[in-house]
Amino acid sequence: SREQIGMIEGVMPILVACMQPFWGFVSDHTKSPRFVFAFTRVVSTCILMLLAFPAIAYGYTRLLLISLFMSLFITGGILDGYTLDVLGPHGQRLYGPLRMWCAISWGAGSF
Repeated sequence: SREQIGMIEGVMPILVACMQPFWGFVSDHTKSPRFVFAFTRVVSTCILMLLAFPAIAYGYTRLLLISLFMSLFITGGILDGYTLDVLGPHGQRLYGPLRMWCAISWGAGSF
């Protein structure tokens, strides 16, 4: 139903926003942002792949749980921080405009 879809799509960003600081802390504490990002990407992809199996992803409750568990492992912010570390001071000045044009092209492509 519309309410169920709204619940799934509404709770996921909230959970992602709550988990980002946790994964940032783990990344900083372990001093291994590359590993933390790779780990969370693999886990979230594996959880997302559960949607391909109708025997597992059947019914609202299961879809909600799969979506929520996948949201626990989304860590886009770690990649931005790691990229800025790798680029160094000179590359950091170029990163903002690059991200802006990526966002503009993403938005234009959605039409």
